[in-house]
Amino acid sequence: MKGFILSMDALFSLTVLIILLGIVTFYFSGMSFGAFQSTALYDFASDLGAALEKGGYFEKAIDENEMTELSTILNVSPQKLCLELRIYSSEDINSVLFSTYKVGCVSKYSERASYKRSFFSNKAGKAYLAEVLAWYR
Repeated sequence: MKGFILSMDALFSLTVLIILLGIVTFYFSGMSFGAFQSTALYDFASDLGAALEKGGYFEKAIDENEMTELSTILNVSPQKLCLELRIYSSEDINSVLFSTYKVGCVSKYSERASYKRSFFSNKAGKAYLAEVLAWYR
């Protein structure tokens, strides 16, 4: 009799475990990860903008009047990620001085992250604004 009760207890516990696993699986299968993706998109844009500014790439682009090095950096980013980089003068932030896209990307997106960072060019003696735009293909 004691063995029968232990067997029934184990069977009941196993049944409860299977039901709980089914409920958890059902819950996670309907969960959307869009919020995580948009956060990751903004994090990537902000990290890239900070790294480019700290590395002096924005200032170098202004001083040398060309974006080749920045374009190369954008092109080695993850394949599923599209990027655009814009640089504005602080005197007129409605007019883009320089702009470059990652090769193969078009401005077609359902969600986009934008990160802006200011920097100063010692050679030009002016402040500028860099904007990094990121979206998924």
